[in-house]
Amino acid sequence: MHIKIFGIQRTGTNYLGFLLGNNIIVKDTIVTLNDVAYSGQDKPGWKHGAVPHVLDIEETLRQSASNIAVIIIKNPYTWYTSILKWIGRAEHGFDGFSGQDPEHVFIRYNSLYEDHRKFLLGEKKNTVYRDGVLIRYEDLVLDPKKEVIGFADKFNLTVKDKFTNTNKIVQSQVFTEKRRAYYLAQKPDYSADIVERVNDAVDWELMRFYGYEKI
Repeated sequence: MHIKIFGIQRTGTNYLGFLLGNNIIVKDTIVTLNDVAYSGQDKPGWKHGAVPHVLDIEETLRQSASNIAVIIIKNPYTWYTSILKWIGRAEHGFDGFSGQDPEHVFIRYNSLYEDHRKFLLGEKKNTVYRDGVLIRYEDLVLDPKKEVIGFADKFNLTVKDKFTNTNKIVQSQVFTEKRRAYYLAQKPDYSADIVERVNDAVDWELMRFYGYEKI
């Protein structure tokens, strides 16, 4: 079985990859972020992209009948806080984002998660991922062990007896209790004007599918 994680930047893809990779007994199972060989793409195996077409996948993966795609999403308000810090770092640049204003930043967020919604609903055909599951970042932060066990139960996988969590992952800061409380509250820490602009930029019909509501 091949488990592949998909989610836009700053949604906890690395954290989720750590949790699944370190807590599931991996007999005949691999958990990947960026290390699947794709053909015809600038960024092979890109975790921040859409679930790919079958012809973009290497032949060995196409032959497997038990590939699972895990979609992870973060509340749009707290995601905007995270992405502003991320794209402000010189070493990252914008990496596909056309600017820092909500009107520009959420174009990609809305588009990607509309594609992921189609996949989760079974409307996206011609992909080797025969099944998929949604994990919300806030639920992962609230109770990571519960989310990992729920995932494992869904696909008849085994979780190790000793659960391993982490408060630090690659390219991330230490996950403090203050940050944890902020993400669980799902409330923005920017001005009312920016909140209004975010509200206008986000596709809220789409967000209701993921369990989020407008403030």
